[in-house]
Amino acid sequence: MKTSLWLLPALLAGCTVVVRPPAQNEPRREPPAQERPREEPPPPVSAVMFGVPPGHLPDPGECRLWYPGTPPGRQPRPRSRPCEGLAAIAPAGSWIIYRPTYDRRLVYVRVVDERRPGYVVRVRIFDLETDRLVREEAPEEERPPVQRPPVQPPPVQPPPVQPPPVQPPPEQQPPPPPLSPLFRAAPLAVPTTELPDQGECRLWIPRAPLIQQPLPRTRSCQGIAAIAPPSTWIVYRPSDDSRYVYLGVEDERRAGVLIRILVYDLTTTHLVRDQLPQTPWPPVSPPRVAPPTVERPPIQPPVQPPPVQPPPVQPPPVQPPPVQPPPVQPPPVQPPPVQPPPVQPPPVQPPPVQPPPTQPPPVQPPPTQPPPVQPPPTQPPPTSRATLSIPPGQLPDAGECRLWIPGDPPGRQPRPKSRPCDGMVAAAPAGGWVLYVPANDPKVVYVRIIDERRAGVVVRVQVFDIQSKQLVREENP
Repeated sequence: MKTSLWLLPALLAGCTVVVRPPAQNEPRREPPAQERPREEPPPPVSAVMFGVPPGHLPDPGECRLWYPGTPPGRQPRPRSRPCEGLAAIAPAGSWIIYRPTYDRRLVYVRVVDERRPGYVVRVRIFDLETDRLVREEAPEEERPPVQRPPVQPPPVQPPPVQPPPVQPPPEQQPPPPPLSPLFRAAPLAVPTTELPDQGECRLWIPRAPLIQQPLPRTRSCQGIAAIAPPSTWIVYRPSDDSRYVYLGVEDERRAGVLIRILVYDLTTTHLVRDQLPQTPWPPVSPPRVAPPTVERPPIQPPVQPPPVQPPPVQPPPVQPPPVQPPPVQPPPVQPPPVQPPPVQPPPVQPPPVQPPPTQPPPVQPPPTQPPPVQPPPTQPPPTSRATLSIPPGQLPDAGECRLWIPGDPPGRQPRPKSRPCDGMVAAAPAGGWVLYVPANDPKVVYVRIIDERRAGVVVRVQVFDIQSKQLVREENP
C-alpha cells in the first residue's frame, strides 16, 4: 500500500502539462529566389554550307524546292518556277531556294519546319562563290524579298504657253531584240551552193536539213516577203554587188513581218552589219528600159565612076634643030651715082613708165591645226600559250552551247551538257565560260569569258583547236 502511494505522486508529476505563453509572431522568412538564366539568342550558325550544285539553282527571280540530304538526281521538278504559292505546298523539312535579280551572287534559302509543312522557321542567305552562310533572318512574309527599284521623281518642266493639240500616239512597232554575241560570231548558216542567183531570192528554214528546205532555189523577189512563214529567212543577193548576201529575218509569231536585215560577206561568211527592214524589201529592181533605136537611112552602095580610059599614046612630033643666035657683047660698066645719106628723124623718147601702186598683202587666216591624233586603244596581246583544259566529252554538241565554271571538276559543272545558245550569255555568272561549237566547223570551240565581277558581261572570246587544245586566235566580244 505504501508503495502504491509513493508511485502516485510520481505519476501525477509525469502527467503535468506545462503551458507556456504564446510567443510574438515573427516575420516569415522566405528562401531567396534563385536567379533565372537570361534567355540569349542562339549564336549564328556560321559553319553551315550551301551544298547545292550551280546547275540545279533556279533562274534569277524564280524559286525551286530542295530536299537537304537527297542527291541532285532525285530532287523534285521543275528546276525553276514562279515563287508565288510555293511556300504553301512545301513539305516539312524542305528548302525553298530563291535567287534575287538584283544580286546574282546571293541565294535565299527559306527553311521549312521539320514537323509542320508550309511553315517557314528561318531564312538563310548564302554566298554562291564560297557556299558559306552570310546571315540569318526571321521570316517576314511568304514571298522572298525582292528589291524594289528606286522611284525617281519626274523632271520638273516649265508649263507650256499653249497646250499642244492632243494627237493619238502613232503605233510604233517595238524594236527587235539585240543579237546575242554568239549569233554575231557565228558564220553564215546557208551553204554557198544553196544561195539564189544575183538579183533573186529564196526562202530558207534555219536549223532544218537540206532536204526539208523549200523550193525553188532561186525565184523572183516580188511578193516573197508577204508569203514567208514565221521564223524563216528570206535570202537575197543584190545584182549590183556579188560580195554580199542579205538575210531578212521573219517574226517568230507573225507571218510576213520582217524584224531585221542581216548582211553577210561571202568571202569570209561573217556578219557585216545589222539593220532595220526597209519598205519594200527585198528591193524590186525596175524593169530595164531598152534605149530607143535610132532609125538610120539605108546605106547606099557607093556609086562607082566609069573607068577612065587613057588617051591613046601619040608619038611626039619631030622638031627641027634650034638655030644658034650670035654671041651678045656685054655693055660697058657705068659706076653707080653717088646718093646723099638719108636724113634720120630724132629718136622718139617713150614716156616714163610709172610703177604700179603698192598694195598691202592679203590677210591670210592662221593655218588650222589638225586635231591631235588619239592613239588607238591598246588591245591585250593574245595569250598564244593558253591551252584548253576541258575534256572532249564535256564539250557541247555542234551548233549548241554549254556553261562551264573554270576550276570546278567535271562532276560539279552545271547541267545540261548541251543546250541552245539563246539567253545563255545573259544568265552566265561572273567568272564563268560559255562554250560554243559551230555547226559548220566542229574542230574548234569558242570560249566566251565572263567578267570576274559583272555577270553576263563578255570581256574576250578565245578560239581553241579541239584536237591540239591550243589557242588559235583571240577576238573582241
